[in-house]
Amino acid sequence: MLVEIINNADDLDFGITLSANGAIITGTLVSAEAYGRGVAEMLRKAQNLADPEIQGFDALFTQFADQRQVEREERKRRQAAAQENGDEEDSPQLDPARFVHLKNAVAVLGSEISEEARNWWRVRLEDVDGWSVGFMSRGR
Repeated sequence: MLVEIINNADDLDFGITLSANGAIITGTLVSAEAYGRGVAEMLRKAQNLADPEIQGFDALFTQFADQRQVEREERKRRQAAAQENGDEEDSPQLDPARFVHLKNAVAVLGSEISEEARNWWRVRLEDVDGWSVGFMSRGR
């Protein structure tokens, strides 16, 4: 339910630490839309735009984000119409999430947390064994 709320919020994120198939990952939980836009931007900055084999790869993630935005806006429109008509039963439900999306994420290896290697992560929700609100930080 938490991921669905994030996916349907306009601009909401927060720190989270996940356990997924034995791996510990800490980062900022973001919407699928924010994930798509962030990965697209990272690719635009990193790729050699002169190389025809990778040109447009960022467009895949932009399209992914645009589709999530359209779905979110349509759901809001239907919710508003249902509330206006006083018909709460017709109010659209949140789409079930299948993935958790993180920005500034890092895998925790033993007692080591790399502060430099922060990336975008997409984890299948069914692979998440546990979670905790907040970032895991290096002990000092």
